[in-house]
Amino acid sequence: MESFIPMLKEFPQPKWNGYFSHFEENMEIKWLYEYKTDQYMLIFMDSGYLFTLKTSKEDIQIFGQQLEQELKLALPH
Repeated sequence: MESFIPMLKEFPQPKWNGYFSHFEENMEIKWLYEYKTDQYMLIFMDSGYLFTLKTSKEDIQIFGQQLEQELKLALPH
């Protein structure tokens, strides 16, 4: 999660070039930008399963911020 949350909060960064993978998990994410709608098609790949999501850059960034806050609340202090 340490690399996944910053990727979401700073989405999209050129350094990821449309692809993110998490070395500790079997999770990969690819994305394509759709100019016509100004949205991103995200393709989540996990253990042979594919999930897709179409959303805006801003919503991805907000999700990253919310996920970070929820993890802080859930983890023991």
